[in-house]
Amino acid sequence: MKIRSFFLLCMAGVAVISLALAAIIAQVAWQRLDEKTAGLAAIENFALILKASEALTLERAPSNGLLNAEQGDAAATRRIADARAGLDAVLKELAKGTSRQGRDNIAALERAIAASRQVIDREAAKPRSQREAAALAASSRQQLALSDLLTPIVLDGLQTVSRIDPDLSTLAELASTAADGRETGGRRASTVAAPLLAGRAFTTQEAIAADQLEGRMVQLYRDIEQQIGRVEPDAGINRAWATAKSTYFDKGAALVAQILDAGRTGANYPMPYVQYSSQVVPSLQSILGVRDEALRAAVAGANDKRQKALNTLLIAIGAMVLVIVVVGGVAIGFTRRVVAPLAAMTGVVGRLAGGERDVSVPYQQRSDEIGAMAQAVEVFRQNAIAAERVQQEAAEGRLREAELKREQEDRERAAA
Repeated sequence: MKIRSFFLLCMAGVAVISLALAAIIAQVAWQRLDEKTAGLAAIENFALILKASEALTLERAPSNGLLNAEQGDAAATRRIADARAGLDAVLKELAKGTSRQGRDNIAALERAIAASRQVIDREAAKPRSQREAAALAASSRQQLALSDLLTPIVLDGLQTVSRIDPDLSTLAELASTAADGRETGGRRASTVAAPLLAGRAFTTQEAIAADQLEGRMVQLYRDIEQQIGRVEPDAGINRAWATAKSTYFDKGAALVAQILDAGRTGANYPMPYVQYSSQVVPSLQSILGVRDEALRAAVAGANDKRQKALNTLLIAIGAMVLVIVVVGGVAIGFTRRVVAPLAAMTGVVGRLAGGERDVSVPYQQRSDEIGAMAQAVEVFRQNAIAAERVQQEAAEGRLREAELKREQEDRERAAA
């Protein structure tokens, strides 16, 4: 086997092994990048689900206000229209990135929303005295049931996040619990809507519902604190929770409790529904600050992991390219610097061995082994030329001696 073939075969072996290792690293990095990209998409989709839950709640408050008001006004109509548009936009966006089952659930929710809005619009168009009490009660229950229809979608989104990237599950659970706190707090605050607007005391059923929701809020408060303790320390989450505690759990909840106490005893309510709603709803929204910060931290973490996976993939691809460039460069360089000169020197030696002496020996100016070999070949050529000259001179001497001998013999024969 020629040196060039042997060398290229060795370099090819090194290249194959190096490329195989780099390919394995690249494949692992690609899979990790795909997983982190899916995790980012899952947490972003989960954020949309929780946004839909908020939009449902924000539509419920003005709808209840309109149904229990004497007559709707332009401002109330505009608030409801804006709330409905916001909810529709979120659900439309949510349907794009969910599974077929998720789209079916969203479609069922949209049908229920349309039916609920139809009842609200029909009853709100009537004067307050002509509205059916049963229809108003059914509408209130129907609006609360809409959030129950969203629950399977929330659970499915949470399970998807946990399955794709378990590292994000704690933050996703915290965001979900905070959203649940906003929803439960909103339901608790809404229990006083009908009695407050009518100026009457609570029914037994309304009082029981308020107590149950109050117990649920206490449990959610504890759950949020425990979940915050399990996540990585985050200044944004801590600030949002501190704001929620001071804004709602200290002030807003106290206002709701004050109205509830008045409703249970049948005493005069301290404020009308519009004032009550304008104070309670913003305080409830502060709970969503925890949700937003948890989602922000989850998205940031997913982005960071995806970027690291992308960097690893790029490094692996760069390593593959580098192996190809280095092996190719070494092969070309070795061929030009070693193999080609050796082949040229082999040709020169062959010509010298064939008897040619008028040949030029290349690479004599090089200071490496090739140059030493070329200089040795040149010495060999010069020695060969000198040896041939000596041989030629000896042959010529022998010819002259033979000629002189013949001349001497001729003279001797002539003298005889």
